[in-house]
Amino acid sequence: SYFLFNFLDVEDSNVYFSRLNYLSGGNVFIYYNGQMAFLSQLVAYLLSIFPLFIQAIGYMLFSLISFLIFITLLSRVVQNNLLILLFVCYIGAFFPLLFYNLTNSIWPGLLITALIPVVALKENRNLTWTEFFLVIIFCTSQAPVLTTLPLYLFLLNRNVFDLRILFLIFWLLMFSLFVMPNWDSQRADMSLIMKENIVF
Repeated sequence: SYFLFNFLDVEDSNVYFSRLNYLSGGNVFIYYNGQMAFLSQLVAYLLSIFPLFIQAIGYMLFSLISFLIFITLLSRVVQNNLLILLFVCYIGAFFPLLFYNLTNSIWPGLLITALIPVVALKENRNLTWTEFFLVIIFCTSQAPVLTTLPLYLFLLNRNVFDLRILFLIFWLLMFSLFVMPNWDSQRADMSLIMKENIVF
């Protein structure tokens, strides 16, 4: 019940939920806070045909599944179940929004995109088809996913030539440079952000 009553705990989720349930005639995807969280908005749009209670469950389940995929990948890298359990307990105690809030699923999405090539490199193999489709889905979570690009370039360089990795590199670049960021927004102005941080 805690999850169901708090699924709108972050303002982005309120924006997506309200637009798709109470406004008509607008665009499905919008720029909000300097970027388009494509995956979160797509999930909100697909769930908007259902009753509100089902939407709440859907928001929560998507976030929970995203987090479980992230934890599964992390455990394959760390290979220490006790550390993973402590990490999950820490998140549950101090940042449970990752478990149930649609907006915060962008962070597991970014980490899933980063961990998949790390797992492939650690196991010295190419990506599986499941991993390929997971990257296709989760790299559309937010614009900073571009930071994972070096991992895919390294994977491409290290393994036998694989068209799937080339496609993922193209997909990452297309979404993180052309689809998701709103370059006219102050939130996407890196020089302004750095200057404000230095002043702060």
